[in-house]
Amino acid sequence: MPDPVLDAHRRDDGIYLLSGPRPISIRDQMLRGMLLVQRLIEAKILGVYSPLLVVGAGVGGATAAIEATRSGVETVLIEQHQAPFMTLAAARSRHVDPTQYDWPLDHWYEGKFPWELSHTSMPFDFHPNTADRLANLWTKTLLQHVAASHGRLTFRVNDRIRDGGITVDPDPRILPFKVNFESPRNEKYFGAIIWAAGFGNENCYIHDRTGTIPLYEGIKFWNTDSFTNLRSIVTDPKVLISGGADGALQDFLRIVTGKDTAKEIYTQCSIPDGIIHMLQSAEDRAHRGLSWANAEDRAYRDKHELPYLVELTNTHTAAVAIALSEPSVIPALDRLLVDPVPVTVVCWGPVLTPYYGLNRFLAMLIAEYIKRKFERETFLFDTLITEIEAASSPAHTCLSWNHVMGRNAASGSYAILSGAQHAVLIDPFCFGKDHLITFERAGSAWKDTFNVVIVRHGRGALPTPPGSAVTRELPPRPRHLWPYHIPY
Repeated sequence: MPDPVLDAHRRDDGIYLLSGPRPISIRDQMLRGMLLVQRLIEAKILGVYSPLLVVGAGVGGATAAIEATRSGVETVLIEQHQAPFMTLAAARSRHVDPTQYDWPLDHWYEGKFPWELSHTSMPFDFHPNTADRLANLWTKTLLQHVAASHGRLTFRVNDRIRDGGITVDPDPRILPFKVNFESPRNEKYFGAIIWAAGFGNENCYIHDRTGTIPLYEGIKFWNTDSFTNLRSIVTDPKVLISGGADGALQDFLRIVTGKDTAKEIYTQCSIPDGIIHMLQSAEDRAHRGLSWANAEDRAYRDKHELPYLVELTNTHTAAVAIALSEPSVIPALDRLLVDPVPVTVVCWGPVLTPYYGLNRFLAMLIAEYIKRKFERETFLFDTLITEIEAASSPAHTCLSWNHVMGRNAASGSYAILSGAQHAVLIDPFCFGKDHLITFERAGSAWKDTFNVVIVRHGRGALPTPPGSAVTRELPPRPRHLWPYHIPY
């Protein structure tokens, strides 16, 4: 009989794309990896005589590999970089909490996953921490599982599948997939392949009005930054954030409050419980609608997603008004926001579009407070950035030709994660220097100057398995109402 977990991730018969569907939080990746393997075993696609190949040693892929091994399935886990969890390892200032963004559900403050003994345990211990520390802890755990598996779990770094290296064996007596690797090792047969090789490159570029020529590149979300203590790095910072989703809002909150996590900010705001119940209903209604809207195509998105987001925004606006009328909230915000860094957030649409309600509510609450007390607008909706140029003093270069990246890249320092085709911008040389920005909205244009520019424009195309066996096209990044845990 059909299995909804297998159907949701199937790229082709026997090939499952773990990286595709949304949401993509670390906790959700763990759940996907665990459930996908369990259902593959239930369907007898995997077993003692049917090995598993997992491509990508992020948290989803590593969870899938360990779960398969614990269930008696021989498993090979390969990673193209020199270590697992490389995305997290690069982010020393990004705090991660497994339940924080389940707000306003009653378990959002638990701060551990799973949070009940009655829930299925995960291969990796997950408590709030910075991303790089979690990467270090989880690397040790993965290597311990490899050592304890007595050869059942093989983990190889600096390895990938050759182009066209996945072929289907026509002999039904042989395992379906023959895979050739780039490393000097023998080819191997597998019963199934889980593709967990990342979510595509993050788009940190501002382009010209045609959308083809990059004008500026900012640092990535999963990187080390100085946003919570920006004034110690930049004199008189004036910040522009381009993007209206979760990454942009998280950075906005960190910059204006100097706090590392949304949970820390929320607990200091003295929000009445009645508002939580009001927003829980609104968030649930919206997410049920958003799960059936394709977020990739602008016209389709406006038609099918925007009405839910407008309704959700109106509820949050009402909740903000109620909160700011409470006697305890304004004094709490006075203590939290003594002298907030000026931040402008530019959104191409008419509303914010985050997946997580806590970011949305706090950002709207703080923006309204700043508007009332400091007479500054935070959000520019329905606005485009059409030009960005380096100010004349001090002179600097935003973009230059970088031979490592093989394309226009920011003038700055890069970290080479693996090979010659993967580099991450660590420090743009123009960070803290003046940029003249041109904005357009409803046919009018204006210019303003900012010395910190952050770009949060989502992700690019998904990496896909390099084999002739892959024929089935999936909808781009479908959304799911994913469970919060797995009960025993």
